[in-house]
Amino acid sequence: MAKSTATKKQSETKKKKPAAKKTSEGSASGWITDKTKTLQKTLRPKLKGTPWLETIVMDYLEVLKKYFVIEGRARRKEFWMFVLCNLVISVPFAILGMIPIIGFLFRIVSTVYSLAVFIPGITVGIRRLHDTNRSGWTLMLYLTLLAGPIIIVLMVFSTLSLGLGLLFALFSLAGPIIIIVFWALAGTSGRNKYGDDPKA
Repeated sequence: MAKSTATKKQSETKKKKPAAKKTSEGSASGWITDKTKTLQKTLRPKLKGTPWLETIVMDYLEVLKKYFVIEGRARRKEFWMFVLCNLVISVPFAILGMIPIIGFLFRIVSTVYSLAVFIPGITVGIRRLHDTNRSGWTLMLYLTLLAGPIIIVLMVFSTLSLGLGLLFALFSLAGPIIIIVFWALAGTSGRNKYGDDPKA
């Protein structure tokens, strides 16, 4: 009898303990999300007069907010606006990097920026593939680019004819071209196996 009351008390105390809340505080992902949300709140009122610029900036920040997120789907607008912003930021730095003497500073900034957007670039690419109902593993087709340096080495050491070299060079570009085509396709309407329609 005493044992049964003791076990009842133990089970009651277990029930009373509040469940540990899952928090993003302290994690890199949570920090990035919080900072991006703050930036969105700050910039949105300032960009109200220019809807096109607001769309571009907000879509860019939306990708950064999902820095490490590979689940779910990303619509074409979200993906291509992120690509556009990266080009607008990277190209001027690449041009300024050619300036003698001080150019190396711009090259450093360009490299740091490229490293900063590398992970969100991959994750949004995976979500964009999910939107077309394709696995994120399809992104592995990009690895055909690795064939390029091998072809160059073989051609330099004359073990590969020019014709075969060009054929393999075209093969090395096939993977990225296929991926770009998939990214450009419309997403599946309605829910698919990767989540709800982001347009809904």
